[in-house]
Amino acid sequence: MKNIKRIAAFLIAAVIACVCLVSCSGKDDFVGKWELEEMDMNGTTMTGTMMGIVPLAWVMQVELKSDGTGYRQSVDTGSGEDKRDDFTWEYKDGKAVITSDGESVEFELSGGMLSAEMEQNGQKAGMKLKKVDSFTEYDPSKLTGLLGGGSKD
Repeated sequence: MKNIKRIAAFLIAAVIACVCLVSCSGKDDFVGKWELEEMDMNGTTMTGTMMGIVPLAWVMQVELKSDGTGYRQSVDTGSGEDKRDDFTWEYKDGKAVITSDGESVEFELSGGMLSAEMEQNGQKAGMKLKKVDSFTEYDPSKLTGLLGGGSKD
């Protein structure tokens, strides 16, 4: 009878440990490359493409490095030029807090996606990024002038 109680106690402890490991995320879970998967602006949700033209993966690509640095790159849909912003980030209270130019945004990890919500000048925006092994390739010249920018030769 004592052996059965010990085995039962061991199994319960093992199950609890497994649940804790699966449900808890640490800093390493945030490290890597992430691409925009979904964007919500004032109640309008975009998935796949922006305005049916630009793949969301091109709109924002983020890399969080283990040393607390990172960068965001995107394509300017008017000029077709690449933009890159460097930032720092820290793991705090189970979230990735990204800081650039004195402004911070908190990202939560849920369902394998990084998500953040922001409000600026009364405008609400939310985004979800998915983790990728490598960034989606794009040809910025294909976007030149699509949304009102000039043309390039």
